[in-house]
Amino acid sequence: MEDNGFEQELPSKIKFNYIKSNHFRVVHADGVIGNGTPRNDLFIGFYSERIPLPDALTHEIDEKGKLGKEILEEREIKSDGILREVEVGVVVDLDMAKALVLWLSNVIRQIESNKIAVKKEENNELQS
Repeated sequence: MEDNGFEQELPSKIKFNYIKSNHFRVVHADGVIGNGTPRNDLFIGFYSERIPLPDALTHEIDEKGKLGKEILEEREIKSDGILREVEVGVVVDLDMAKALVLWLSNVIRQIESNKIAVKKEENNELQS
């Protein structure tokens, strides 16, 4: 690399600083859904599962004007089955998807290894 006739040395290391965007959030994921995109990227949607919440509830009002019991027969739920709420979608290119698979595999191996070590330690403590 040349700059005004002088050679510059390439750095031997680089530091990456992480910041969180205003939209950063942590979400729980029960699963993923996705597919390839028209540009040959991958779309990954992370979803959480839950039963539907009621759309409306009706309660009795007692003689003092206070809220009473729910009238279950009048509960309104328009959705049936289990809801899968897609919390966040991520688009990655093929190289990033491969790197993600490798990273996940390494983290899974590490967690499984830690679990085995903890279980052995617990067994040793029980035998002592």
